[in-house]
Amino acid sequence: RICALVQEDGDVDVVVRSDETEFAVDHFSGTVTTGIGNPPDVPARHGDLPAHDGEALYGPLFFHGPFFRRLSHYEHLDAIGCTAVLNGDHDGTPGFGPGMPTGLQFGDPARNDATIHVLQACVPHRRLLPVGCDLFARHATEADSGAMTLSAVERSHIGADYVYDVLLTGHAGRSVLSWTGLRLREVGPLSDARPWPRLLLGPYLQRHVNSLLPDVRLDMTFGSADRVTGRGRAGLYDGNGRPLPVSGTAMSR
Repeated sequence: RICALVQEDGDVDVVVRSDETEFAVDHFSGTVTTGIGNPPDVPARHGDLPAHDGEALYGPLFFHGPFFRRLSHYEHLDAIGCTAVLNGDHDGTPGFGPGMPTGLQFGDPARNDATIHVLQACVPHRRLLPVGCDLFARHATEADSGAMTLSAVERSHIGADYVYDVLLTGHAGRSVLSWTGLRLREVGPLSDARPWPRLLLGPYLQRHVNSLLPDVRLDMTFGSADRVTGRGRAGLYDGNGRPLPVSGTAMSR
C-alpha cells in the first residue's frame, strides 16, 4: 500500500506499507520534491579490464531476472567505484499490465534498478542491498533510449554500510539521473560455488588489503596485457597516492 500526502510547500511525503505488518509500519519513506540541485560530481573513468560480458554476470553476481538485466560491460572497476555501460530498453515497454499508465515519472524502472545493482561488483564477496539515500534525482524529463554511462564512487564505508554517489549520463554526457548518498548494506556472503570471472579479482583483493591496511591503497588490474603471460600488474600506494616500494611487480593468476 502506497500512501502520499501533499504538504503546504508542495512537497509530497510518501510511505510504503505491507500487509505482512498489517499496514502499521512505514517500510520505506521519502519526500518527492521539484527543487533538485546539480548532480554529484562523479566523472567517468576508463581502464584496462579483462574482456567480459555483462549478461554473464547475472546469476553468479547479480540475482536479477531478464527484465532488469541492463549491464552491457564495465569501462572501469575497482573496490571504491566503477564506470559501466547500460543497455537501453529491451523492447520499449515498461513491463506493466494492460490499462496501466505508460508515462514513467521517474524513468525506466529496470534501468534505475541497474544503477544500483551494478555496484555489487565493487564488493563481489558480500551481498549488498539498498537501504536508503539522501537524494534520488531525475535530471532529464524527456524519454531517453540507447546505451548510457553510469559512474559511481564510494564516499564512505563504515561496518556493513557503504555510501555511494552515482551519476547516469546519456547522449553527449547529459545527466539523466543521479543518486546522492546512496546507502547499501551487507546482508551476508555471496556464494563462491562458481568460478569467479577475472574481472572481479581486482576489487576483491583491493577490498581485503584495504581492510587490513587502511592507510594503504591497492590498485590492481587484470587486463588485456596479461592475456599472454597470465599475469596481472599490481601497485601499492599510501593514503596520499604516493607509490610504496614493493619487491615484485607481477602476480600470478
